[in-house]
Formats: sequence, C-alpha cells, structure tokens
Amino acid sequence: MVEENKNLDPIEIKRLREVVLDWIKPQVKPVSIVNSKPKSPPKLPVTVTNQPPSILVEARNKKPKPEKLVKPIFKKIKMPKIFFFKILFLGLIFIFISLFCFETYLINFKPKNLIVKKITQIIPFPVALVNYRFISYYDWLEQVILLNQYYEEIKKNTDQTDLPIIEESEKHILDRLIKEELIKQYASKYSIKVSNEELDAETMKMINSFGSEQDFINQIKEKYNWNLDEFKRIIFKPLLLRNKLSLYLLDHPQNQSAHLLAQDILKMLKNQNNSFENLAKKYSQDSAAINGGDVGYFDINHLNPAVAQVIAGLKPNEFSGVVKTKLGFQILRLDELLLDEQGQPAKVRLHQILIKSKDIDEFVNNFSDESIILVF
Repeated sequence: MVEENKNLDPIEIKRLREVVLDWIKPQVKPVSIVNSKPKSPPKLPVTVTNQPPSILVEARNKKPKPEKLVKPIFKKIKMPKIFFFKILFLGLIFIFISLFCFETYLINFKPKNLIVKKITQIIPFPVALVNYRFISYYDWLEQVILLNQYYEEIKKNTDQTDLPIIEESEKHILDRLIKEELIKQYASKYSIKVSNEELDAETMKMINSFGSEQDFINQIKEKYNWNLDEFKRIIFKPLLLRNKLSLYLLDHPQNQSAHLLAQDILKMLKNQNNSFENLAKKYSQDSAAINGGDVGYFDINHLNPAVAQVIAGLKPNEFSGVVKTKLGFQILRLDELLLDEQGQPAKVRLHQILIKSKDIDEFVNNFSDESIILVF
C-alpha cells in the first residue's frame, strides 16, 4: 500500500484526503433563530405485528357489540285510544243499567232494610219529584223506620192494638214530605228561611218549657229513638218554617179584609157601649165564640211568644190591640193572672176575639195545583 501511495501525485492525495474528511464529518444543518419552530413531540414507536394486513383492517372496521339490556318483567302495553273509550263507554252503560234496575226495585218493592238505607244515603235515589226537585228515598225511609220503631215500642209497653196500618203510615209520611217541600219552595219565593241560629234559639226555648235539656233528650230518645239533631232536622225546623211563613202571609193582600175587620172590632171595643163578650159572640171565628170568647187557662210557657209578650204588658180586665199570630188577627183580654210559689206569673185566663186569616194551607194548596208533582 505504501508503495502504491508513493506513486500518486501529491495534489491527488490532498484531494483524496478532503473527500474522506468531508464524508466522515457529520452533516449539521444551520439553525435559524428567527424562523425557528417548536419541535413536534417525538413519535411513538410503531409496534410491529406479525399479523397480515387484511386481519388488521378487519379488526379496525369491526364495531363493538352493544351491551345487552335487561328486559323488564312486565311489558308496557300500549292501548289504542279507541279501545279505551269503548271500555269507558261500556262501563258507563253498565253503571246506568245497574242504577236503573235498583231504582225499579225500590219503586216496586219499597224495601226498608238497613242495607238499602246505607245505599240510598250514599246515592240519592228519588222517591218523589216536586217542581224538578227530588225528595230522596233515604229521607222517606229514615222516617218510616223511625215510625215503625215507635210503633214497636208502643206494642211492647201498652196493650194498644188500633195502630195505623203500615202502608197508610208510609203514604202519610210521603205526603207530609211533599207538603214540606212545597212550603219550602213557596217560602223561598219570599226569601223566607230558618237560619241555624233561629233553630237553636227556638229549640232552647222549647227545651226550657219542658225542664232540663237532658230530660228532653231522654224523652225524644225514649218515644221516637231520635237524638236532638234528628228532632230539629225532621220535626222542628219544618214547623218553624211553616209558622214563619204563616206570619208573613198575614200581610198578603188576600188578608187585608180580615185585618181591617179586626181593627174595626177594636174601635168598637173602645166604645164602652160594646162588651167584649157580645163582640166575641158576633165576630169571633173560633169555637170559643159561643162562650163570649172565653178560652180558659193557659200555662204562660206554652203560649205563643207574640201572645205572651202582649199579655205581660196587660193588667186584669185590660184588652190588647190587634195581635198577629199564625191563627190570624187576635184581640186578647187578660181576665186572671196566677202566680207560682216564687211569685212569678205561671198561668193566665184569657178571652179572645179571633178573625182568621187565609190559612197557609190554602196558599200551599193553590201553589200545589200549579206545581209538577210525581210520585215514583
């Protein structure tokens, strides 16, 4: 090798050396400071696999299977709307037919057991119709059962055998309920009603006339098997409404002639040439007229409140002015006043002249003739 190099030209040797040095020297590119860019993160090494390319493509395109959902035990059934309305319509028809059949049963057989009472208390089946207002079967049945219990008590405690026939009593109760409804409707034409306060106050007045409240409750419980609320609702409230309407009708135009006659009699009484007894025999329209208007003795607590108030202001042998009561127009004379042991007024003896007004029953009967009444 040395020998061969000696034969080379020195210029060629120098050129050869430069070529070798350039080849060995690492090639470093100049770095630009102005236009330098941040280096990108190094790439992760690619894992080399021995699988063929087709398998890799298939695995990449394969979609993952969705997770299986747990099926509910009870599936939600979608009901068509038309089917729902059919079921509703058939249900309504069934209810209507059932109510109609039960009403037919009530009308034809008039059952009076406690089961029917409970059903009719919930569902107001009618027993009669008065001017498009129903009288419920329950109201009628309640009073029929109470009346039957009352008759049973009479049979147990007495030897009385001439008791009313059940069918007649049932008809009487229905007629009375119809009349009470007519009075209620007729009173409503004049805005007349009995408030709860009035009912309680009048009940206490009546209880005081009997003694203690407990004695009165025991008495109606023993005779009618009622409590106090039932007595007030069934008996006393309709009675108060009737009396209140009677007093109102005294000022009705059809009663003006009776009122004027009573005032004329009062003028004649003030003329000392006319005695109370003679005027009573001539004008009074009650059964006491034949006796000169002598109606006897009365317990003060049992008098009509309007009459008691007038009597309290009279002295013996004095007569009152014209007093409006449910009977009509009265002129009263106090004959005698009896005191109790405590010195309080207890009894009175009275004379009266009565000019009757048109009775409330006449007004109600006329109203009934104009009314629509149906009994089922």
